[in-house]
Amino acid sequence: MQNFLKKIWNIFKQKYGQILLGLLLLIVFIVSIKSGKYLLSNDNYSPELNPLMSTERYLQSPAWRGYRVLGFASDSEQADIFRSTMFAIGELFLPKWTLAQFYSLACLCIGVLSMATLVSYFIRDFVNTKNSGYVFFLSGLIYLSTLWTAWVFNLNMMPYIAQYGFLPLLLLAIYMYMKDLSYTRGFLLLLASIFFVSSSVIGTLFFVNLVLIGLAFIYFGWLHRVKIKGVLQGFWLFILVQFF
Repeated sequence: MQNFLKKIWNIFKQKYGQILLGLLLLIVFIVSIKSGKYLLSNDNYSPELNPLMSTERYLQSPAWRGYRVLGFASDSEQADIFRSTMFAIGELFLPKWTLAQFYSLACLCIGVLSMATLVSYFIRDFVNTKNSGYVFFLSGLIYLSTLWTAWVFNLNMMPYIAQYGFLPLLLLAIYMYMKDLSYTRGFLLLLASIFFVSSSVIGTLFFVNLVLIGLAFIYFGWLHRVKIKGVLQGFWLFILVQFF
């Protein structure tokens, strides 16, 4: 028993940042679930009520204003086919009222953990420190406790919620790809780009993200001494996924 507790304590000392942040996010996840209540997105397309029908309509005519349900009118937006498809698949296994709640909370957890991982990787690679767990926990906590978090999840527009979660994930994938131009890292960049599609349905949001992500490719490529060909390969992979 003593050896078991000693092993647990050693694991905690090595991974205390990840453990504490994970427990914090688990508590937030649990207390945020509202049983039997729908979380409707304050955007033009709301697939939460009938995901399958929404997916079929959006594939047939992704920009037709007649299919818009809630939110404000705008000619610059496209249907969120990725989110609708995920909801249609999730509807087969989960109660319909859980779909949007789980999606929003998953974006919260992914964003916080991705930001914490990105900062800890950056510090580990360029700063001589042994406090990686301390850095992981603090960076995740700061991202979680910003006013941006309160605004995004109070306004409840799914493209912005997707940006909150998947932009840090995409930046992490870009950093890892610039560090190692392997097929495995390229595949991770591809997955992160696919997840990020849900935040690209608003034209202005896509343009701002495009500038930020382009700068991230340039900066991370410069940090890791990547040739311009490698930077352009990663950037065009992201662009092709978004336009597809």
